[in-house]
Amino acid sequence: MSTLDPPSNAASRGALGGAADELGGDLRASVAAWAVSFGLAGRPLPLGELPQDESSVPTAVRLETDAPVDDIQVDLRGGGRVLIQVKSRSPLASPI
Repeated sequence: MSTLDPPSNAASRGALGGAADELGGDLRASVAAWAVSFGLAGRPLPLGELPQDESSVPTAVRLETDAPVDDIQVDLRGGGRVLIQVKSRSPLASPI
């Protein structure tokens, strides 16, 4: 005969990961919407060293892809692709 653990008010490890993932999901959606807005306007993404011409206009935005950087994939008119990893905070950041 087994005994069940008594109920606990503490959040399980999985529940905490779920809350953090929800914050990340909202941020991913915001970044994806930002990229989509440039595609709808027919404007190039203002990122890094992308050429600011027609070749950098987004044509598709995909979320949770199979790519190694899997959060957001933006396909560009010129055939290029931008992979974006979205983080709500950086583990490398240190307080100032």
